[in-house]
Amino acid sequence: MRWLRWSVVPAPLVALALLLHLNGLLPAIVPAGSGPGGFSHLAQVLSGVDRHGRLPPAQLERLGPELTAQLEVLAWDGPTTRPQAYASDDERLAYWLNAYLTLGLARARSLGDGASAVSRLRYELGESWPVDGARLTLATLERRHLSALGDPRVTFALACGRDDCPAADGAPFVAGTLDAQLNDAVRRYVRVPAHFRLQGKVAHVSALLKAHEPELVAALPERQGSLLHFVWAFLPDACDEVPGCDTRGALDLACGPRLDRCTVVADGR
Repeated sequence: MRWLRWSVVPAPLVALALLLHLNGLLPAIVPAGSGPGGFSHLAQVLSGVDRHGRLPPAQLERLGPELTAQLEVLAWDGPTTRPQAYASDDERLAYWLNAYLTLGLARARSLGDGASAVSRLRYELGESWPVDGARLTLATLERRHLSALGDPRVTFALACGRDDCPAADGAPFVAGTLDAQLNDAVRRYVRVPAHFRLQGKVAHVSALLKAHEPELVAALPERQGSLLHFVWAFLPDACDEVPGCDTRGALDLACGPRLDRCTVVADGR
């Protein structure tokens, strides 16, 4: 039995293997690649994204073969295995954002909508995929290859097709348009009333916005301002596309020209 085999492995070796697993340090077999690499299969999967930035379960299942094909490409294609294809910083960042999205969609397909919090945690800690020559969990990929970059907009681009993740775009990230795509990701996020809404003199922000407040404020010009200044920069002037969202004008009116007359409260996800 599987548990019996593990029971005879010395505890220090089990602990070492777990440590290597959680830090993405276990090597993966790199199969021989076929085709041009890149994210053409992911592009097909993202064609099923709805106007809310979600990939409905039926669509995800229908596009499952394309997702599987993209996972197979990740095993042999990447900045380590094909450095000439990802020579610039933007090319590498776009790769890791697309890899995260691919793994996130694979997670959503495996778990479905009804998974418990315990099941999700077990999956997060235990499931890994061969990506660019290493076995990576979703959390390890984010920590090693995305969070360390210092661009706070990345947080709002980590889509996974589910309601508890930022909304996905309908296309993969591309180096040539990456800056604009990251700005669009933040715009999509702050325009959702569940992530930011005004109630009188109270500004309700998501837990994600509040958790990243130091980095978001540090990204402001001359590092001066507040979390509301960051949000203001990405709010729309009108809510034609997202009924019920708040606008820059509404934020100015509620919180004053310096955005210092409101109380900021973190709630929701």
